[in-house]
Amino acid sequence: MKTNEYQNAEAHQLRLSFEKVSGKDLNWFFNQWYFGNGNPKINYSFTFEPVKKQVTVTINQTQEKPFEFPLALDVYDNGKPKRYNVWVNAEAKNTFSFDVSKAPDLVNINADGVLLAEITDTKTPEQNLMQFTNSKEFKSRYLALNGIKDQTGKSPAVVKLLAAALKDPFFRVRIKALNLIDLTNPEQMKALGAEVEKLASNDPKTLTQAAAIAALGKTKDKKYLPLFEKGVSAVSNAVKGSSMGAILSVDPSRANNLADKIDMKGASDALQAQLLPIIVKNKIASQIENIAPLAAFYPFIKFQNPELGKAAEDGFNWIMTSDNLKATESITKITGYAKNQMADNPQAKMMMVQMLKDGLSKKMELLKQNPQNAASINKQIDVINKAIENYK
Repeated sequence: MKTNEYQNAEAHQLRLSFEKVSGKDLNWFFNQWYFGNGNPKINYSFTFEPVKKQVTVTINQTQEKPFEFPLALDVYDNGKPKRYNVWVNAEAKNTFSFDVSKAPDLVNINADGVLLAEITDTKTPEQNLMQFTNSKEFKSRYLALNGIKDQTGKSPAVVKLLAAALKDPFFRVRIKALNLIDLTNPEQMKALGAEVEKLASNDPKTLTQAAAIAALGKTKDKKYLPLFEKGVSAVSNAVKGSSMGAILSVDPSRANNLADKIDMKGASDALQAQLLPIIVKNKIASQIENIAPLAAFYPFIKFQNPELGKAAEDGFNWIMTSDNLKATESITKITGYAKNQMADNPQAKMMMVQMLKDGLSKKMELLKQNPQNAASINKQIDVINKAIENYK
């Protein structure tokens, strides 16, 4: 790397430097991953030949232009993986044969998680459990856990996998398990409930604590209220938001009492995103003005985060169907500021105008139903009309 130190370099110069250090030809890598486009799309199968005692693994690439790449395969023989590192040629179909003592329990491709590819596979809960418990690599364990997302109530192997995942050293795996767990299922509660409680109280990662609190909140069991109430005073925004949501799932009548503990104005973006659904669902009136920064951008939020976007849209509709001048003005002020950021984006402007027009229709209907509040509602209609005019 000294050759081009403190200088600009072309991609081929970078390749030559890598080749000098590694002693390998890397044209294949740069041609595919730097100068080319796309990525491998793979499905695979395996067959066992009992006479030869061999397993043949077939790798199929379904994209238009096949890639070549190194690939790690784990072949599970008698429940234990044996790693094979093979080279996949730039062909639609590659086959590899390995000696085994019997029909493999499982074949796991891209076992080291290095290859950037779309891989289609179908594994049973038992195979996912085997992969999880025998894999050292984070990605293989995470994919095994993700593989049971549609089978969480159907197999004892699923409960065993979830139990193992709750004790995984990587917090992202623990969080994934907590998101999959359903403690309203008596079998899962019996096997996993105590461990989830421990994570909610003592996990070193606050994001894991928050996920555990959310999992307990779904039970709507009042015995967890002391834990949730403690979480409301936590420093962590994630724990605070999950705790509030859990309390309201157990006792919705406490929404107004919790309103004083919610500081949307001083909240981080992450906490606002957590609190918005709670505020909107429970219609915490004292916070209606403070949800405007998210509600005013719901058409865009929906593209990035559909669930949060839906809550923001519901918040916008709540404002527009309420007789609340301050909240309505907050929406129109924010859309006014946003206009300056959309000078070269006519589609974004059109989306904002359509949103304001939808809000105007709702205010007109509100006026029709509440003529006694005409003075206040007409002011809101005026500010929305001005906001729409501002976009012309």
